[in-house]
Amino acid sequence: MRTLSLTRQLTGIAVISMFITAMITALPALWLFHRELDRQIDLRLAAGERHTRTIWALTELQMSQTVELASERPTLRRLVDERDWAALDSYLADFHAGTTLDFLYVANEQGTALAGTVPAAGAIQAAERALAGDLTLVGGLVVDTRLLDRLHEQTGFLYRFPDSHAEPGPGYRTRPVRLSSDLTLTVLIDTQDAQSVETSAMTAIVAIALVSAGAGSVISGLYMRRRIRPLGDLRRAAQMVGEGDFARQIDVVTYSPEIRTLADTLETTRQRIRRMMQQLQEERDWSNTLMQSIIEGIVTINPQGEIVFHSQSARQIMHWETDQAGQQVDHVFRLADSDQPFSACLPPEGSRKSLQVCLPDAYTITLAVTRARTLPDGAIPLVLRDITEENRQSSAQAYYLANMSHEFRTPLSGMKALVELLIDNDRSLTRNERQQLFTSLLMSMSSLQRLIDNLLEGSKLEAQKFSLHRQPVQIEQILTDALHTMYPLLKRRQQPIALNLPLSSPPIEGDHTRLVQVVVNLLSNASKYSPDAAEIDLSVTHNPAELWLGVADRGKGVPPAQQEAIFQPFVRLEQSARADHSTGLGLSVVRGIIEAHGGKVGVNVREGGGSIFWFSIPLTRESAV
Repeated sequence: MRTLSLTRQLTGIAVISMFITAMITALPALWLFHRELDRQIDLRLAAGERHTRTIWALTELQMSQTVELASERPTLRRLVDERDWAALDSYLADFHAGTTLDFLYVANEQGTALAGTVPAAGAIQAAERALAGDLTLVGGLVVDTRLLDRLHEQTGFLYRFPDSHAEPGPGYRTRPVRLSSDLTLTVLIDTQDAQSVETSAMTAIVAIALVSAGAGSVISGLYMRRRIRPLGDLRRAAQMVGEGDFARQIDVVTYSPEIRTLADTLETTRQRIRRMMQQLQEERDWSNTLMQSIIEGIVTINPQGEIVFHSQSARQIMHWETDQAGQQVDHVFRLADSDQPFSACLPPEGSRKSLQVCLPDAYTITLAVTRARTLPDGAIPLVLRDITEENRQSSAQAYYLANMSHEFRTPLSGMKALVELLIDNDRSLTRNERQQLFTSLLMSMSSLQRLIDNLLEGSKLEAQKFSLHRQPVQIEQILTDALHTMYPLLKRRQQPIALNLPLSSPPIEGDHTRLVQVVVNLLSNASKYSPDAAEIDLSVTHNPAELWLGVADRGKGVPPAQQEAIFQPFVRLEQSARADHSTGLGLSVVRGIIEAHGGKVGVNVREGGGSIFWFSIPLTRESAV
């Protein structure tokens, strides 16, 4: 019962109570019925006893009167006086035949029968009347089964002799009846019908009790279930509150004032807890917002050198997948450029120091570690800041500024030399030589123009003043203009272009000039990192949603670790000698222009070596930057 729900417990108790009540009600009824049946049997036996005594008294009276009547017959007296025993015997036989007596005879003083019917051996009941002389008239009944049968016919009861060895059987009730001083009979009554009636009555009483108990159990169970149903709703509401769900209102329909009070109290508690949780949530959100606004990580170290606290920002900076509380700081922070422990390289209190630290994935970052004031318990708070990107940007910008003059000087110097050569040798140069000089001059001007365009676009993107002039344009026209710009460089390095274009392409709603600049930058990048005479593949595909363009080179490829960073400003691949003086702005400008069109850029590894730089543009207009 302890493991059952309250509803089942109460229903079970109700059912058990109903059956116990039914049994308590039925058992007295069964006992009273049995007792009344026994009393009725006893009364019937008593009535049988009285009836038997009455019958027997009448029998004795009749017997006495019959003997007295016979003794007063003149004929009998005459024959007795004459001592005519033969005639007397015949007369007594005729008289006996008309009576209920079993025997009737005349005996002398010694008791010897002289005439008449003499009883056989056995018990008898006799009446005597004196005759003339010493003679006596004796008449009576033989106490045998015939007497019992006559009594049965007269009373309807069964009789047995007390000394009978035959058992009456389980269906009979007996009672002794003393008829005379020397005659006692046993009256029997058949109780099988009474027992059948008792059994039927008991069965009916038990059945009615069980049916009543079952019906009462069903009714009480349904009623109990209906009355207890609010407790189930209240239990589910309490579970809901216990699981932290404070949003749903607790509304329990009940007519019980106790359950109603309990439900109202629980609802009030839920509302209070909800308000408290909302306040705590607001405070936690505010704290989280404050902590998230602090990009620096915070780590606290106890005097034993163990980490006792670290913020989420510190975990993100250090790429920790698990909680590092309790770990030794020297085991967690490992210096990349020194064998000394991290704790020995900490800056003095209130100062800052840059340290190269290895992350769990073997990647190295530069941490700016600031040591705050030591806490009263001796713990040392450290403020961590990842300045790896800042250092990279600083180095890249320094490289950019250092090489910008070279990037400008190279095409300008070439242009100056070509112009001087044309001026000094104008008359001596052949037509083909002039054509070659003008081609070189055009290449230098194109290189200088790409450099200036990338610088301008990069500045606009950095200043967030970049805008597009959209108009319907065909991709074939964009490719024609880009290839026309790149033709001198591609021809000089003998790098053919393999075009893979669809038969027809839908127009793009975009900025023609900037999309040409995107394709030129990708072709220039592919030419720069591909060997001379290597083929460059240019493919275009489209579907109903977007257009895809890819430029595949035969260079050394882009390492997976740099495939995302390559599109950042000032990031360069140090794989080719021709890339030594690259500004690192071309691919960042590509990404800025494409994303302004609502598209995507990326780079994939090309089978057989090289890379595939691609971009996709939606065929439906997207919001521009």
